[in-house]
Amino acid sequence: MEDLAHHADIDMNTTNRVFYNKLVMVSGGSSGIGLALSRQLTLAGAHVYILARRLENLTNTILELKSLKQYPEQKIGLISADVSREKTTLSIIEKFIQKVGVPDYLINSAGITYPGTILELPMDVYHDMMNVNYFGMVTLIKAMLPAMIKKGSGHIVNISSFVGFYASYGYSAYAASKFAVKGFSDVLRAELKPEGIHISVVFPADVDTPQLAFERELQSQIMRDINTAGGLMSPDAVAKSILIGVAKNRYIITPGFQSTLAYFISQVAGYLLYPIMDFLVSSGLKKAKRRNEHP
Repeated sequence: MEDLAHHADIDMNTTNRVFYNKLVMVSGGSSGIGLALSRQLTLAGAHVYILARRLENLTNTILELKSLKQYPEQKIGLISADVSREKTTLSIIEKFIQKVGVPDYLINSAGITYPGTILELPMDVYHDMMNVNYFGMVTLIKAMLPAMIKKGSGHIVNISSFVGFYASYGYSAYAASKFAVKGFSDVLRAELKPEGIHISVVFPADVDTPQLAFERELQSQIMRDINTAGGLMSPDAVAKSILIGVAKNRYIITPGFQSTLAYFISQVAGYLLYPIMDFLVSSGLKKAKRRNEHP
């Protein structure tokens, strides 16, 4: 264990050197994984600009990040924007590049979730998931990419999800949007590697964030039985794993054992995920039946 901890410290020392004095934009940077990333990047000496919808959350986060600055010249800033509003976002990013510069790293962490089976969810939930989780990401990348290509460098990090390759029961809207993130990232990797632009796509499992707390309030008991067996990771642990992976230019980043194992199985013997899923759903339905018979 001590050797592993020592190795992790070495990785983080390398990470700090990679991000020092680099310009980073983090969408969704005022909450959850995005906030944890913003904190760690600030401590690593990066110039950090966070983008989110709620100005109050942004302002509070900026005050915290400024207290973590490593040197007086380190820049910390906010961008109030809703990534689902394409034209407004494109205009805001154009002005940002003109005023501040071209980010060395763009981290797409903005996202929403809403669980429920296909029979339960209205169509507007499907549109909302795609507009924020997928099209919002595409909009930011489209806005940033020409300047990155002109510069000849850059690294784009897209946060997908465990359900971005393992479509669990009750996540038809959310999983579809996160599968789209994976597919888009695969294409970006192929198209942009010749341009000197690196891509990373991240597949975290359950993370102890306000979004997960909101999600679990909406889950049926069957969904809780199926989807809570893997435990939780802290946002800080996930952020640390992401930054280590990005610093090493990894394309696929799977924070934690659960996500890493499941992704490995999906790639080596993808069909094995389906009987596992069927078993979990069957077990959940049996538990629900027993609860109904013996309330």
